[in-house]
Amino acid sequence: MDAYVQSHDVMPTLLTMLEVPHRCEGMNIWPLATGEKEVLRPWVVNGWAGGSNGNASGWASVMDDAWLYYCPIGRDDTEPALFALPDEEHDLREVHPEVVAKQRARIEEVIDQPLDSVRFNEVCGPAPAPYQRWLSARG
Repeated sequence: MDAYVQSHDVMPTLLTMLEVPHRCEGMNIWPLATGEKEVLRPWVVNGWAGGSNGNASGWASVMDDAWLYYCPIGRDDTEPALFALPDEEHDLREVHPEVVAKQRARIEEVIDQPLDSVRFNEVCGPAPAPYQRWLSARG
């Protein structure tokens, strides 16, 4: 299977296979596994942040069969980049501004806000694990 799938596709797949009604994010990927379909989505958006409290900072990326574009979110210390796959060494943003615009629009569609003014609240403060809280409560 050579297709774009994401971790949030697992739950709707399992629930569909078990015939449990659901309204989950993600897609049922079982048709890919059985060969019924070859493609569920033509591109995939990913994001990752760096563990902080308050306005999240990190990166977002979008990849399709030809391009990988990534950009900073709430960061000033790094620049976006566009790569023609499989080459991930030569930034082609200046050469292909139309591809940058298309890829940015894909990210904005997923996050439902413009990239230039993204605000994500993130809470990543250290918290005791449930087992540690249980032990502490027992005295």
